[in-house]
Amino acid sequence: MEMTSSGRRMPDNGFTLVELMVTVAVMSILLVVGIPNFKSFVLNQRVKTTAYELVASLNYARSEAIKQNRNAVLQGMDINGSRSWVLQINGADLRTFVIPTNVDIDVPVSSITFGPDGRSTASAVFVICDQAGSAAVTSRRIRLDVSGRPSLTRGSDCDS
Repeated sequence: MEMTSSGRRMPDNGFTLVELMVTVAVMSILLVVGIPNFKSFVLNQRVKTTAYELVASLNYARSEAIKQNRNAVLQGMDINGSRSWVLQINGADLRTFVIPTNVDIDVPVSSITFGPDGRSTASAVFVICDQAGSAAVTSRRIRLDVSGRPSLTRGSDCDS
């Protein structure tokens, strides 16, 4: 213990063992409670981001078909082991949308064609979910009708 020139005791700098143990206990409790919630948050964000990117790809395909006055085909493919949707006009690839590995997209068609008027040749409902089927993850549904405009809605839990 150090003393000042006037004989007063200087305060100690640092932590006591009790203060350190209380801090470690509080941090442990926060981690145990927070990590499962953080994991479901990350999975939900991944599904939501994939849904937004797919809607953007559908809108882009529609706008390119109108702009170029040609058919635009959005086709599901397997490229280098990754599932993807590729936008093609006259056989040329314009854009590729790669589906993240932990996300599952259920769609009843393998390709969608947008005509020069922006209309789709088929209607479809895309269901985007976590690949593990976690009950904590909310699915997203993209409904594409023959007008060619996609609409995004929240679904139920991914396990149903």
